[in-house]
Amino acid sequence: PGHGRATIDAEASGDRAIELAGALTLAKTTVRGGAANSTGEAGGAISATDGVVILRRARLVGNSAPDVGGGVSVTDATVIAINSVSKNNFGGNGGGIFVGGFGRVELTRSTVEGNESSSDGGGVYHEEGVGTSRIDDSTVAHNEAGGDVGADVTDAMGANLYNKEGLQASPFKTGVLH
Repeated sequence: PGHGRATIDAEASGDRAIELAGALTLAKTTVRGGAANSTGEAGGAISATDGVVILRRARLVGNSAPDVGGGVSVTDATVIAINSVSKNNFGGNGGGIFVGGFGRVELTRSTVEGNESSSDGGGVYHEEGVGTSRIDDSTVAHNEAGGDVGADVTDAMGANLYNKEGLQASPFKTGVLH
């Protein structure tokens, strides 16, 4: 709040904050308190299919989804986050961000931290599929996963870029997930 920042507080609604099939740009916006409450529902803050979500200086904080994507879930869609934060979200797979199907995530100068999943991919979970994700000059760290792999970044092909115990020396800073 303040400094020209808008806030979408979905806590009182008891539902996710935004669901779409199309295009959305959020700039200088905080989305908090969103909850996809039923099994099979995705995206506590944002659930997108067949579209593009652009986050510029946005914050997804304190959202939850029992299935996938506590912060944001994209299936056959793209999320582009620039100077943005996904923090303290909870999801089944992908506490911070879930990418499914032909989905794609691009993180640039962004942070995904303090998220938690009951299964895999506490920070970012990229489901087995054909989509490509890119993480540039960003930090994905200090996330937790209750499953076997990927506290920070996981793809469903079994690549465990960061394990639950944090044995990697430094946070994930740049690279491409396939």
